[in-house]
Amino acid sequence: DTERGVELRIADVGPGIPEAARDAVFDRFVQLTGGASPTRTGRGLGLSFCKLAVLAHGGRIWIEDAMPGAVFCMHIPTEVDT
Repeated sequence: DTERGVELRIADVGPGIPEAARDAVFDRFVQLTGGASPTRTGRGLGLSFCKLAVLAHGGRIWIEDAMPGAVFCMHIPTEVDT
C-alpha cells in the first residue's frame, strides 16, 4: 500500500471475531454472543464510534485475525505538502 498515513493496530487475545461478523461489529448496537463475559455492560457502540471518527478523517477501519484474538486496525491518511 503506497497511501501515506498513520496506521494503528491493537491486538487482543480474546475469542476473536468471526470473519462473517467483521463488518457488522462496526454497526451501532451490534454485540457478538458467546465467549463474552457475562458481566459485560457494553451497548454495542464503541466500535461504531471508532468507525465514525476514522471515516470523518478519510480513513478506513477493519479487523484481522490474531489467532488467538483479533487485531483492530485503522488507517488515517495524512496530507503531504507538494
